[in-house]
Amino acid sequence: MKNNKKRFFMLVLTVILAISTQFTSLAYAGETQGIDKIEVLTSTRGRLISSVNVRISDEGKGVIGAYAELLCHEPMEELRIWVYLEHQTSAGSWSTVSYKKFEWLAEDYPNEDLSMAIVSYNIPNMKRGEKYRLKCLFGADHADLGSENWRASTSALYLE
Repeated sequence: MKNNKKRFFMLVLTVILAISTQFTSLAYAGETQGIDKIEVLTSTRGRLISSVNVRISDEGKGVIGAYAELLCHEPMEELRIWVYLEHQTSAGSWSTVSYKKFEWLAEDYPNEDLSMAIVSYNIPNMKRGEKYRLKCLFGADHADLGSENWRASTSALYLE
């Protein structure tokens, strides 16, 4: 009897979880664009940076969501992410609308390994009916291992 109650409870919990996952995905109505192009720019010894990610999203009402992350193979002394929001002025031509630079120093995080950095923020008051993209530069520095820089950009996002 206890075993049947446990199975029934697990079934109900699974159904609730499945339904809530569907509603969560429906709650976000905006479009999202991920990485379109990525390139390694400089590397003194190579492979310091494990991966990067960049996403631009339409958060609604003229608000653009910006997300960028950097992951390194091992702890670094400094991590940097530059985020450029660009507006398409004509076919294939882009102009910078806004720019933010973020940096993390290992000395500011003495109890943690500095091997990952994430930025996520909204950019309000953008003109609807236009195309935008994010272009990011990522940097990782270590005194003994050298430095490495990557560049990545998203596909164009049409802001509804």
